[in-house]
Amino acid sequence: MKFEKLGNIISIHKGRKNSIVEIPDSNSKRVLQIDDLRNDKLLQYTNDVTGVFVTEEDIMIAWDGANAGTIGYGKRGYIGSTIAALRKKTKQYNTVFLGKFLQSQFSYLQKNATGATIPHIDRKSLENLNVPILNLEDQIRIATLLSKVETLIKQRKESIHLLDEFLKSTFLKMFGDYEKFTQIPIKGIASKVKYSMSSGPFGSNLTSEHYTSEGVVILRGTNVTSGTLDLSKIKYVSEEKARELERSEIKPNDIVIVAVGSSGKALRIPESLPRAIISQNFNKITPDLSIVNPIYLEYSINSHFVQRQFERFMTDAGRTFLSLTNIKE
Repeated sequence: MKFEKLGNIISIHKGRKNSIVEIPDSNSKRVLQIDDLRNDKLLQYTNDVTGVFVTEEDIMIAWDGANAGTIGYGKRGYIGSTIAALRKKTKQYNTVFLGKFLQSQFSYLQKNATGATIPHIDRKSLENLNVPILNLEDQIRIATLLSKVETLIKQRKESIHLLDEFLKSTFLKMFGDYEKFTQIPIKGIASKVKYSMSSGPFGSNLTSEHYTSEGVVILRGTNVTSGTLDLSKIKYVSEEKARELERSEIKPNDIVIVAVGSSGKALRIPESLPRAIISQNFNKITPDLSIVNPIYLEYSINSHFVQRQFERFMTDAGRTFLSLTNIKE
């Protein structure tokens, strides 16, 4: 298969900030921000006649910020300052095909982004992407097939959402409105033992240099995937180092909460896990078993009710972070 550099197919036009009007009139045009690349939940309009105006034939890319590399197309309006328009130089490429292709390159674009704190798309990396050369008919066929798959995935997610709502309604019928139950902060259900609520070791207190071939298990981010425990790739520290990190030790029925990455997700430590220490990716709770069942606590923390509260405190500078202080509340 032959390829063409993306830079030979499109030209790049960076957007600008437009003034927003509260009450649009017949002359107003839509303003497209990063969220608009995914949905149409918040419509904004401007009466500016300057800026970069895109049509359904253009592709939009989030150029700056944590969502850099997000792709949108099929919309019309002025693009904001954090978006760039990719305008086709030739009619030999289908917009949807190019859009789908660029969506598949999201990880590559993020990996090659510039900027220490705020990511920015690297123009050269974008322009150097190799796009497969296909005839227009094949492009449309592939784009149509992928669009159908996306629709099926969306319908599947909606089905899962409806099942969740069904479970909630069944719960309400059986037990009443859970928001009327007595509520206490998470710190109120922690055991009175020392270090019942603690975080993983800070910075240089635990690095790869401390790993050993055997000893006490280190629970790392790679060991917790999709809410389950994966012990296929285990690292250890010595008994001496584990004693130094006593505050971060976990035992069966403790609840670990992800601090970095998939922040806020909880996992109950099973009886099968040997003695272990959490890494800096986690916080942990040793629950008071006279107050709360640890299985119930795990499900409660993972519920929408608690996760919505966590979301208010999460910081995001490239990837999310949730502190122990906020969890306690």
